[in-house]
Amino acid sequence: MRLAEAESLILRALSIRPDDGYFIDSLAWVYYRKGDYPRAEAELRRALSFIPDDPVILEHMGDVLSVGGKREEAAVFFEKAISQGHEKPEEIRGKLNQIQKAGSTAQ
Repeated sequence: MRLAEAESLILRALSIRPDDGYFIDSLAWVYYRKGDYPRAEAELRRALSFIPDDPVILEHMGDVLSVGGKREEAAVFFEKAISQGHEKPEEIRGKLNQIQKAGSTAQ
């Protein structure tokens, strides 16, 4: 993966269209892949301010929150991704099940 190149291209795109939620989501995903979860979360929150009901961006937020240990909040975003018509609802339900299993073993 060429994350540095991807980041550079996305930042260039954002310099032209700074309010494009999809570009912001792509940038957040670069940060996620780099392991910079706080930065990914911040960018995803920004993306959702422009496109609040996009099921893929909602899923990405759930992924970032889940890996950051914020399982309850992640579940909310996964559920919203399904309710907003995510094209792979069973995949998202699998992520919800993983969160529930992790929560039950942590208690």
